[in-house]
Amino acid sequence: MNFRDEPDFEVIDLRTGLPDERVYTHADERRQRRRQLSGAISVLVVVIALVLPFVTVPGFVATVRQALRLPAPGPSPTLTPGADVVYFEHGLSWGVLLMDGKRITNTDTSQAYTGLEELYTSLRIPGGRHRLEYRAAPFPTIDCWLSAPPAASDTCPLASDPRQRDVQPPLPSERVIDLGGSPAHLSPALRSALEAAVAHVLAQLSTSTTLTPGDAFATADGTPAVATSAMAATLSYALATNPNDGYTIPGSLRACGVLCTSQPASYISDLRAEWVIAAHVIPTWTYTRDNGATTIRGNASPRGVSPDSIVPLSVRWDGAWRVRIADAEATSPICFIALNLFAALHLTGAPLASLRLYSAPTPADGCVAAGAAVDATGTPRIPFTVLYRFGLLFAVDDEAHQLLPGMQSADARLQGLARAWSS
Repeated sequence: MNFRDEPDFEVIDLRTGLPDERVYTHADERRQRRRQLSGAISVLVVVIALVLPFVTVPGFVATVRQALRLPAPGPSPTLTPGADVVYFEHGLSWGVLLMDGKRITNTDTSQAYTGLEELYTSLRIPGGRHRLEYRAAPFPTIDCWLSAPPAASDTCPLASDPRQRDVQPPLPSERVIDLGGSPAHLSPALRSALEAAVAHVLAQLSTSTTLTPGDAFATADGTPAVATSAMAATLSYALATNPNDGYTIPGSLRACGVLCTSQPASYISDLRAEWVIAAHVIPTWTYTRDNGATTIRGNASPRGVSPDSIVPLSVRWDGAWRVRIADAEATSPICFIALNLFAALHLTGAPLASLRLYSAPTPADGCVAAGAAVDATGTPRIPFTVLYRFGLLFAVDDEAHQLLPGMQSADARLQGLARAWSS
């Protein structure tokens, strides 16, 4: 026996007092395995050295494939333009998007639009199959698969109906992923908690002023009436409660039941942005005489026009819902009533985009809407002014009266108020 193969110790079986032969057997097996592994590596090196020169010969691989009767490889799929681009909607400012474990930020996204399409976000994804994860508590986490080109195994939720989605990509092959940041995706308990927080904020919007003798106001059915004595006038807002009785937002084809998204928000991890939703509200006027003995309920709109409106709200989550009024135009909710009335009456030639809204210092006093009607060439050039006050619209100038001849004309006092509020 070779000297190095001779063990320098002996293992005794404590039960028999004899040497334990298993130790020597295992040592022999290990030496045999090492010799076999060394031989296999040597053979592999020789094979690689012999085959490698032939692999580089043109047609060698095809010849081997034909000899072994292997199927020819198919051509690489050609991507339809836009098939590797996805858009996102219903994103949340605090949401986190991961692709294959890597966080995606706004610097990773591309914008195929002109930059004038509000908050759209697009992402060009590499070819192949990828795992997408989106987390934005307390909304459900999205964990899905997405491929470029699209594959039957993809599981990411798509907003596929163009009539129902906010984002409209320029190419039909571009997909829109719904990130789920809408009140409808909340659990019943979380949605109820959000509605309660919204109702609390709306209750604080109530404002009051004084209705003087001679002031016109809308009664409970929207019929114009004239005050014969001074009354306290209070405008209040209540959150709608019936999700099936929706209000269609001007400029939109969809109805808002109780709470709904009002912007096609699709930003990713942008804490500077806000999650803005719309609250379907029912505004009402209440008129109380000086002695407090008589209370008259008034309507927020003229007869034949729905009094319902919306109030935009900024919402965030930090373990509980935090809600505040979101009014980018620095107007008050009473001006949204005026805007909605203006849209509902379909004033000919007066685009809503031309309107500027001015709330009275005391919101219950009213709101002024000033805009420009289009001329014969379609260009907004004819200025007009409309006043909303106590549930009625008043034409402040002749141009506004020409747009809607049935509108009441503002007297000299109301014209003065409109000028003061809009100056």
